[in-house]
Amino acid sequence: MHLASLCFTSAEFAILSTSMNPPTMDKNSNSYWAALIAQIRATLNWSQAQFAHEIESDQATVSRWEQGVVLPSYKKQRQIETIAERVNLPSLQGIADVVNSSPFSMLLTDRQHKVLAASQSSGFSVGLGVVEQTPPQEQEHFLSFADGITKSGFWSQSGRRYDYAFQVGEVTYRAVVTSVVVRGTVYAVVQQNIELFEKN
Repeated sequence: MHLASLCFTSAEFAILSTSMNPPTMDKNSNSYWAALIAQIRATLNWSQAQFAHEIESDQATVSRWEQGVVLPSYKKQRQIETIAERVNLPSLQGIADVVNSSPFSMLLTDRQHKVLAASQSSGFSVGLGVVEQTPPQEQEHFLSFADGITKSGFWSQSGRRYDYAFQVGEVTYRAVVTSVVVRGTVYAVVQQNIELFEKN
């Protein structure tokens, strides 16, 4: 018997880093957009009216976004992310773009294991939880993995790495998980690897 590996090239994720571990927020959270808008305005020294003019909106709407009262539309989210990229602010969209376009099996998740981005080869869908997309025979392993990364202190800072492997039948599943922080919230970038044992 020999090991036939479908390993992917190493993808060390020196994507972003900052600090801290406040409550998790995701791109569907009003808090994410409020923090990003406030950071953009502070970086550019813009008033809400100036920001509104830049994205073809009005000051009252920007105020509601920044207070977390409402979520910007998808079109406005893209415009906001574009400004963030232009001024080199850490952007969850930037990480999501890397993950989504990867030829390798990759995911971006939040602390609640909701999939925020997924490469096509991962087989996962964005917006759903990892557990609900994991086959029943693998769920026990995933829950053990999730418990392990929490106990390891993974969610405490950027740049943490956690390696995990489990076997189901003749298939070994491995994951390298790296933490990244965007505006004080820790996210997980997961690269999956599958190894098959073949009989000679």
